[in-house]
Amino acid sequence: MDRPRPVNPPVCVNHRLTDTAAGAAAGAGVGLLAWWLCAPALLRERARVHDRRGAAAHTPDPVPQG
Repeated sequence: MDRPRPVNPPVCVNHRLTDTAAGAAAGAGVGLLAWWLCAPALLRERARVHDRRGAAAHTPDPVPQG
């Protein structure tokens, strides 16, 4: 007599590990893609903020010392 098959067979541990590794790789890929897409805008923002600080640092003091 055959035994009935379980409704939900147990998940293999190796399958969980490969799912975890695939999820980590996909997450890293999405992160790198977002970094690559946003890099030009971030560089422009950095240059704009740096120029603003540099201009403010080199302006003369509005109140003369003396």
